[in-house]
Amino acid sequence: MNLKMKRIDIGLGKLTQEQKKIIAGGIIALITLALFIVFIYGPQSRKFAEAKRSLEDVEAQIDEIMNITKGRELPEVARDLRAEFTRLKEKFAAEEDDIVYQLAESAKKAGIEVKNIDPAESRPLGISVAGYAVAELPITIEMSCDYRALGEYLDMLSNKFKYLIRVKDLSVNGRGRGRPDLGIVLHVKAFLSQ
Repeated sequence: MNLKMKRIDIGLGKLTQEQKKIIAGGIIALITLALFIVFIYGPQSRKFAEAKRSLEDVEAQIDEIMNITKGRELPEVARDLRAEFTRLKEKFAAEEDDIVYQLAESAKKAGIEVKNIDPAESRPLGISVAGYAVAELPITIEMSCDYRALGEYLDMLSNKFKYLIRVKDLSVNGRGRGRPDLGIVLHVKAFLSQ
């Protein structure tokens, strides 16, 4: 084994000047390559990956906007969204008296005799919609009508009423045989913006 080591050492010592230059050049090339990878390629590839993620995020946002716009121009879509926001915001009443008035007027139009409307104290819900705090207003309505008028009124409250209303409870009592009118107690919740 010692003989082989001596031969290797002797063999290295016998390198020509040209061979030493080639080895030194190879070492310098390897060091340069390592420095390039550590200081240039690595940071650039991380920046490239980050830019690629950003591009994918932007593309996802563009796809989302395209789904919302459905091929329409963005100013037209923004105008429609503002109009929808205004319409939805108007579903939350600002005044309790206006809700009570609208409930009574709608009942009269449906041919219902309103005997009493009793709003309770409004309670904050602890949520906000478009920057407005939302409160619920329980209201009890005592009225008298026939089944048809009651059906129309309930349909109107669910689908066409000016404000957002939820029917909580409904009690119906008949007035006796041969009498088409009903005694009704309706509990609703209206939603206010404050």
